[in-house]
Amino acid sequence: MFPAIFMGADGGIALSHLPGLPMVAAVAMGIGAMCAVMLKLPTTSVLLATLLLFSDGLAVMPLVIVAVVVAHVASSRISPTGSAAAPRPRRLPPPARPNERADRQRS
Repeated sequence: MFPAIFMGADGGIALSHLPGLPMVAAVAMGIGAMCAVMLKLPTTSVLLATLLLFSDGLAVMPLVIVAVVVAHVASSRISPTGSAAAPRPRRLPPPARPNERADRQRS
């Protein structure tokens, strides 16, 4: 959890050099997006990013919401589903009874 917060903050600082994106907003968006991907809890991620930045968090909350929704949808579309992630084991046919074996050998 904590590595996600720090990686999100680092990514936000790296993206804060884009024109028109202040550093506080970028850090909040990065924290929210990384927490949403790691925790799979978008509402908690928005609240976590907002509360970590105190009074600045309320001002950038709409941007955080958009970043969290985009990250959550992207991670759910990219990650494999349960059936594709682990292949099901093959089922072997049930063993034949001794009488059936003898019947097969006689015919």
